[in-house]
Amino acid sequence: MNPDTMLVEPDTIVNARVQVGESGASPSLEALIAVEPALGAFIQESLAAVAGKIALSGAPGQLVQGVHEEVLTLLLTCVQAVRRGHYELWKETTIGTRLEELAPDLKPKPKPKRSRRRSRKPGPDENPPKP
Repeated sequence: MNPDTMLVEPDTIVNARVQVGESGASPSLEALIAVEPALGAFIQESLAAVAGKIALSGAPGQLVQGVHEEVLTLLLTCVQAVRRGHYELWKETTIGTRLEELAPDLKPKPKPKRSRRRSRKPGPDENPPKP
């Protein structure tokens, strides 16, 4: 049972994680900075501080890089899932508004149309299929 106040469905989280995984953490962060510069910069700077503290504690560089990547992926997945959840909640009220222009990345992509196969009739030089 989902509470009425829940904005993020489990499949929204999965889809956001897949998108971040396909794009990569750094490109996803750059995309976030393009639409949410203050939030993106906050995540970038805060995570750099956390990685610095881990490094100062004596952790090996590979571990620091791995933790940085994992936490960045976690944060970006959460932010993307919340953004999509908000978009789903408000999408009916954004048509023709500035909000619709600000979040083009959240619009669902149209599903590709399937091509219909037509039965091919034999040409005059070809033999028709035998029953």
